[in-house]
Amino acid sequence: MEANLGPLLEFARKASGKKKVVLLSDDKTAQASSGSETEKLRKKGGRLTISEKRKRGPKPVFEDNPPMITPSKRTPRTKAKEGVTVGRVTWSRNKIKTKLSPFIEKLRSPGKADALAKLRFRNQAMEEIRGLDAQELQLICKNEGVCYNGKVKAIFNIASHRTRVAFGEIEGVEQSESGDFEDEESTTSEDVGSKLNLSDVARVKSELEGFVLTPLDRNFTETLALCPAVYHAAMMDTFVLSPGYQIVPHPVGEVLREMREDLHHDGLECFALWDGKRKVAISYVLLKHKDIARYRPICPTFSEPLVRTGRLVSKALKRLSHLLFKLPIDEHFNLHAVSYLASKLQRINNKIDQLNPTGLVRSVVYDIKEMFSRLPHSEIVEAVDWLIRYYREKGEFFVRVNTRGRAATFGLTTGGDHWKALKLDDVLKFVKFDLKHTFTLATGVLLRQTVGILMGKSTRPPLACILCAFYEMRFCRSLRNLRRNVFGLRLIDDVVLLSASLELRTYKAIL
Repeated sequence: MEANLGPLLEFARKASGKKKVVLLSDDKTAQASSGSETEKLRKKGGRLTISEKRKRGPKPVFEDNPPMITPSKRTPRTKAKEGVTVGRVTWSRNKIKTKLSPFIEKLRSPGKADALAKLRFRNQAMEEIRGLDAQELQLICKNEGVCYNGKVKAIFNIASHRTRVAFGEIEGVEQSESGDFEDEESTTSEDVGSKLNLSDVARVKSELEGFVLTPLDRNFTETLALCPAVYHAAMMDTFVLSPGYQIVPHPVGEVLREMREDLHHDGLECFALWDGKRKVAISYVLLKHKDIARYRPICPTFSEPLVRTGRLVSKALKRLSHLLFKLPIDEHFNLHAVSYLASKLQRINNKIDQLNPTGLVRSVVYDIKEMFSRLPHSEIVEAVDWLIRYYREKGEFFVRVNTRGRAATFGLTTGGDHWKALKLDDVLKFVKFDLKHTFTLATGVLLRQTVGILMGKSTRPPLACILCAFYEMRFCRSLRNLRRNVFGLRLIDDVVLLSASLELRTYKAIL
């Protein structure tokens, strides 16, 4: 190992040898150090030379491209620029009107002389017919050859047609005697001052004193003055003497007390909301517009003690009736809305083509008269029981309704957004209770309805639809093999029945 490291060890001994240390005073040390540093700087300064800056070579030039010339760098000026002053400074933001020379004439768009006359004639024609009802407008459209697309559009179409006829653009059609309305006058709020005054109104009021003033059904712009004896006879025939009503000899207070006891006995005291401040409603009749000799019974129920619960049950029944489309589609004719009519007719046409494209198709249209006033209570209960049993078999035992809206669902909802769960069994019990305790006052006589549903109850439309769907199901199942040849559509009380490829004898036997 020493043989390998011999030269290295020898060098280390020479380097670590001790030399004699020379001690100098502080003054001599400072002078020597400063002199040595100055001498070094002189030597380095003598070696300095002034040389030119190295310049770069020429820039490369590419093929067919001119050399790139960049602008020289410039130091931006820091001197502030002088601001440009505006001519006029205002605090207001309003537009300043520029004064024009008085010699400049105002330019106006030229117009035809007869354009204004046509517009005035058209407006006058509209004022003459705006007070007419729908039937009178339909008659005018028929006599003058104008298309009728509703009351409002008909007024514009008739006015435009008469304007074109008056100014010779088209030839007019002579009106028949039935369409002559020259003796009638219409009055608007604009010209009421020239045709009516307060004395005329007072005179008409005094002349009609003692008469029964009632609006016509579905036409509240017309008021009919009726003899009190005639109106009383109509009330007696429609309510008191009708076989669908039964006279109750007990006072109203006793009847309401019995209703509340029956409510507790049926176990609906927690389900129903009884309002003791309400009372039995008073009924009246409205004359039909098409025939004033016929009357429509109206029984408002907004003042009944159970009106709030009736509204909730109505929402639940509407939910059940709206879900009739979940039933087999070929076992009922119910239409939820008019918008479903096109798809239902398309489906019927496809089925008829599958049977026999060249076969004979017959159709019959029905209108159920007095549908709501002739529905038996026992059959209504049977129909509701059938529908509730159907959904109970599907696993639905309650329906949730919104107390502040129209929504109803079978699903689960939160309890803080005004939803209330109604058991289907309680809904059936309330329908039975409501039909049994249907009371109204007519001509001061307390009546109980035994047939039909009061026109004014919130449960009236869904109960009627459920009853019709129940009997439609029975009718369809009774056809058996002929079911594929019979089709039907129903919207409330309007029914259309169709048959395809049936013999006349079979057709008469079925329909």
